[in-house]
Amino acid sequence: MMKRFLGMTQPDAEDASVIQEDMGRGDYEEGQAIKYDFPKIMLLDCDSDIEDVVKSRGYSVEGGSLGKPYSVKTSDSLGVFKRNWSFPKGHKEKDIVIIDTSYNLVDGGPPEDSGGVQRWWANESRGMVDPRVLSSYLIRDDFDRILDSGGFFVVFMGEVVYAEMILGKMGSYGRVSVDSEKYSSSHAFLSVLIDSSYVSFGNDHGEIVLGEDNLDRGSPLGSLIYKNIDNFEYDCTVKSGYFGNSQYVSIVKNKFGESLGGMILPHGPRKGGVLLLPQLKNKKDFIVSIIEDVIPGIRPDLFPDHDNTSWKNVYPYEIEQISVIKNKIEVVQYEANQKIAELDNEISEIGKRNKYIFDIVSETGDALVYAVRRALYVLGYKEVIDVDEDMDTGDVGGGKKEDLRIHDSSPTLIIEVKGINGYPSDDDSLAVQKYVTMRMREWNRTDITGLSVINHQRNLPPLDRNNDTPFRDDLVVSAEEQGIGLMTGWDLHKLVRSYVSNRWHHDNIKDLIYSAGRIDIVPNNYELIGHIERYIDKYSVVGIMLNSNLSEGDVVSFELPHMFVEQDCVDMQLDNVAVGSAGAGELVGLKTVLSKQEARVGVRVFRRAE
Repeated sequence: MMKRFLGMTQPDAEDASVIQEDMGRGDYEEGQAIKYDFPKIMLLDCDSDIEDVVKSRGYSVEGGSLGKPYSVKTSDSLGVFKRNWSFPKGHKEKDIVIIDTSYNLVDGGPPEDSGGVQRWWANESRGMVDPRVLSSYLIRDDFDRILDSGGFFVVFMGEVVYAEMILGKMGSYGRVSVDSEKYSSSHAFLSVLIDSSYVSFGNDHGEIVLGEDNLDRGSPLGSLIYKNIDNFEYDCTVKSGYFGNSQYVSIVKNKFGESLGGMILPHGPRKGGVLLLPQLKNKKDFIVSIIEDVIPGIRPDLFPDHDNTSWKNVYPYEIEQISVIKNKIEVVQYEANQKIAELDNEISEIGKRNKYIFDIVSETGDALVYAVRRALYVLGYKEVIDVDEDMDTGDVGGGKKEDLRIHDSSPTLIIEVKGINGYPSDDDSLAVQKYVTMRMREWNRTDITGLSVINHQRNLPPLDRNNDTPFRDDLVVSAEEQGIGLMTGWDLHKLVRSYVSNRWHHDNIKDLIYSAGRIDIVPNNYELIGHIERYIDKYSVVGIMLNSNLSEGDVVSFELPHMFVEQDCVDMQLDNVAVGSAGAGELVGLKTVLSKQEARVGVRVFRRAE
C-alpha cells in the first residue's frame, strides 16, 4: 500500500481553494497580547487549553483541525467526504506546526448530497470515515513547502488510518463514475511521512516507552523526554527506511526495541525537521517546553526575538570538557536511578512482608483475622489455629465458632476478632465469653480463657482514635470479672512493632494476652521509673522525673504513641552536672534520640532488665 502512496497526484485546484478558505481558531482575547511576532505557530487538533497557554506566553498561534473522523451507517456504498477540517487563513506561512493525530469518533450526522458535481467519495464499509486522509492529501504541498523552507513539525502520533479516496460524481443510475482513485492516510500531510524510504508506520499500542541509548539526557529534548517518560503511551510504531539513521534518528522505543518516535533530519533542499512523538497523557506543559526549550536550540533562526545563544550548549559547539562532565552527570544519574530502583524494590518487598501490621488497624472480617494470626506468630506463639480454616478441613465440628485459638500452653486462649467503625459495644467485647463456655463444656475443661481484639474506629487514622479509653469503665470491670482480656487493634500493632524493633524475647510478653481486663502491653522485664517532664531542643536532652533509681549504662524505654523506643542511658546530668546515677524524686537530664514532637510531657519511661 505504501508504494501506491508514491504515485499520488497533486490536489486539484478546486480542492486547494477549499483548503485556503476554511478558517480555524485564532482570535486573541482581550489582554492576550502577542509578544513575539515570530515564529508563527499552528496547532492542529490540539486541545483548546494548549492553544490558550501558548497564547498566554505571548506567541503568535492559531488553531485548526485536519478533520474529525466520524461514524456512518455501515454499508457497501460510497459517501461524500464531509469536509469538517479547518485551517487558519495564513496556514501556508506558519513556521512551527504541531499536530495531534489521535482521535475519537464523532457522529457523522445525515449523509451529504453530492449535488451532482465532482466530489471526493469514501468507502463506508467500516462504519467510519476519516476526512484526514483527504485533508492531508490536499494540504501536503503547503506543508512540504513549510518544511523545505525551514519550518518545524511536531507530530504526536495516533493510530494510522489508511483509506481509499475516489474522485467522481453521482451518475443517473445512482452509481459514482470514477475519475480517479487514490490511497492516503491520516499521516499523509508531509511527503516524508508517506515515502517508505524515510519512514513507515505500523499500528501497535502499549504504555512502556523507553529512551534510546543515543538520546542525550542532558540536552533540552533528552531532558524533556526523560522527565515525561512514564507519561507516554503509543498507538503506532515507526520504522526507518532506506536512508536509515542518516535522515531518521529514533529517540524512543518500546520494550521490543521498535522505534516509537524520533527526528527526521534536514537533508538536501529540506531545511526543516520533523519530530515524531508517541502520545502523551498531558501535553500542555510538554508543548510549551518544546516551543521554548527544544526548537530554539535546533532552529534558532525561527526565534528572531529570542536569545539565540542556546546553540552554544549543544553538540558540536559545546566545549569538550563540558561535554565530558555532562557525560559523567548522565552516568551518575543512571547509576542513581538504578540504585533508587533497587531501593524502591526493597521497600516494596518489606511492605509486602509487613502488610499484616497495617491490616491489624485497617481491616475487618477474614483479612483482620489473618493479620492478627500473623502478628501472634511473629510474637512467638506457635500453635495459633484459625478455626474457620479447621472447619473447612473438617477438623472442627459445624456451627458458629470463635476466630482463633492458641494451644501453646495452659490455659487455652480463645480469641474473637472484630473490626468496627465506632466504639466497642458489650456484644463486641464480651462475645468471646460464650465461646469460652462452649469449649469448657465440649472439652470438659476449665483451663480456658478468652481475649477480644477489637479494631475500633477503623475508619480513622490510628493516632486520631481514642486509644486511651476505647472501652467503657464498666465494660472493663465486667471483662475483669469474667476473666476476659480486652485489646485494641492499635494495642496489638504497637506491641508487634515494639517487639520486632527492640528484639524482645517471647518470654517477656507471652503472658500479656492471657490477662483479664484492658491489657497493658508492657513486657515483664520493664520497670516504670518515671515520666518525661521537659525537653531541651537545643541539646536534644530530655528531662525525666524519676520515681525509681537510674544509672549510667541502663537501657531506658520511652512509651511513644506508636511503639516503645529504647536507648542507652548516657550523658546523664543532674542540675547540669554529670552524674553516674540518680534516684526517686530527682529530675535528671538525659541525651536522647527522641525528637521534640516525640518527647512530650507525660510520656512514660521504663528501665529494661535483661
